[in-house]
Amino acid sequence: MASTAIRVAGYVIDVIVIAFIWFLLIIPIAIAFPGSSDPQVQSNPLGGVLGLVVAPTVAFLGYFTLFYRFRGRSLGMMAFGLCLVHIPTGSQRLPWGAALLRSIVLAASFACGVTVFVWLIITAASKTKQGPHDLAARTGVLRSRSAVAAQPVTASSQATTAHGVDSGAVPSAAGVDPASSQSPAAAPPPSESPSIVAAAAETVAASDPEPTTPDVIFISHATQDGELALRLSEALEAQGVGTWLASRDVAVGANYAAEIVRAVTSAQYLLVLLSPASIESPHVRREVSIAIDRKVPVLPVSTDATGQFMAELPVDWTYWLSLAQVLRMSDEESTAKEIARRINAPDRG
Repeated sequence: MASTAIRVAGYVIDVIVIAFIWFLLIIPIAIAFPGSSDPQVQSNPLGGVLGLVVAPTVAFLGYFTLFYRFRGRSLGMMAFGLCLVHIPTGSQRLPWGAALLRSIVLAASFACGVTVFVWLIITAASKTKQGPHDLAARTGVLRSRSAVAAQPVTASSQATTAHGVDSGAVPSAAGVDPASSQSPAAAPPPSESPSIVAAAAETVAASDPEPTTPDVIFISHATQDGELALRLSEALEAQGVGTWLASRDVAVGANYAAEIVRAVTSAQYLLVLLSPASIESPHVRREVSIAIDRKVPVLPVSTDATGQFMAELPVDWTYWLSLAQVLRMSDEESTAKEIARRINAPDRG
C-alpha cells in the first residue's frame, strides 16, 4: 500500500500543476473583465467570482477527474509510482462517476487548510490508507510495482488472520455470478444476467446481513477448482468449521444470485482459492468485491504450492491481497487445520 507521506508528496506536485492551470484560466477572465485603476469606476464583481471561485474549481475538478478517468492516476501519483484501483471493477481507469466523486470529495479537503489535516489524519489512521475520497469513490492507492502477493506462507506458518478491506458502506453494485462457486455438475442458470445479479446484491445488502451460523466460511473459487473446494470444505467441517458452497447449499428453485450474495454477506470469512483460473474469473472478483464492501475478512489460499502464477497479479488482486498473507495449500487436512487455528486465535479480527 502507498504510504500517506508519499501521497502527500504527490499532491504537492498536483497542486503546482493545478495552480498553473488556474493561471491560464485567469488570463481570458482578466481580458474580459479588466480591473480599473480609476477609483471612480467600480470593477465588475463577476470577474472576481470567475477568477477566484469558478476558475480554481474548474482547474481542480477538471484536472483530477480527467486524469483519473483516462490515466488512472494524476501527475503527482505518476511521479512517485502510485496508481489507483477501482475496487468494484478492478480497473485502474476510474468510471466517470467515481472519478468525479473522488475529485469532489478531495476538493472538499482543500476547501480550508484545517480540513486537509483532518483528511491526512483519517488516511494515515486507516489500515488500508483510504481517505474519505477513497471511501466515497471506492478506490485504493498502491505502488505500481507492488509485490505483496509474492510471499505466500505455508500452512504450517504462524501468520496472522487476514482482514478484509474497508471500501465504504456503499452497497455493492457489482453483482455476483454463481459460476465461480459451482462444480461442473451444478452450473447456474445461463439466463442469470449481471443486472439481475446486481439487483439481488442491492436487495440482500438492504436486508439484515447478520450471520446465522458461527464461523461460516464462504468458499469462493473458479469452476475448474470445484472438486478441490469440496474436499477443502469437508476437511474444514471435520475441524468443526462450517462452510458454504453454492453447488451444495443452494436449495433447488432458489434465486441463485440472491442466495450467493446473502451467503457472502452473512459469512464470517470469505475463503478464496487462488489459482490461474480464479485470478482471471470476473465472478470470483465480484464475490471478493462484495465481501470487501461488507467488511467480511478475506482468507486467500493459493492452490499452487509454488505460487508462481501470482508473480504478476492484476492490480485489483494486488490491492485486495495487500493486507493479507496468502496461505499456500499443501494437503486439504493440514490446510484446514491452519485455517481453523487462524480463525479461532484469540486476536482474530
